[in-house]
Amino acid sequence: MLVKVYVIFYGIVILLVWMAKLRGIQTTAFAALVTGMVLAAEIPLLIGRRRKPASNLLRYIAALGLFIIAGCMSYGFGQDSIRFLGALPLIVCVVFFERKYAWMSGAGYALVMVVTMAIRFGTGHAGGYEIVDSVVALVILMIMLVLICNTYRDCLSV
Repeated sequence: MLVKVYVIFYGIVILLVWMAKLRGIQTTAFAALVTGMVLAAEIPLLIGRRRKPASNLLRYIAALGLFIIAGCMSYGFGQDSIRFLGALPLIVCVVFFERKYAWMSGAGYALVMVVTMAIRFGTGHAGGYEIVDSVVALVILMIMLVLICNTYRDCLSV
């Protein structure tokens, strides 16, 4: 299930980045960079699933790939909807793993979004109302991640 969710997520990422390139929003170099990062994140998952399908290491490899790709996408696009896109694999996968993984992946994702936003603000890629909108979206994202992480506990009590 984990690898399937990430294959779908990575497919959406590649589709978004190449559509942005075709619309003139992103460059070919950025689209190729993200595509290469997706392949670098997805290939170890596919190989790991084939060799040791029950390995706990797969979820940590998946989380690391998510953090890197989501950070790059968040910086490259800047739209708040991109920040929420990365939460999709966490929503699906958090139910299948232990609480420690849920909190580690949620906190890691939130940290990546905070760092990405700080870099965008520090380099002048965002200003004015975009800063306010981004901060509000980040707070909403963090609340959503806390709710996602608590879903694990609630699913066990049913």
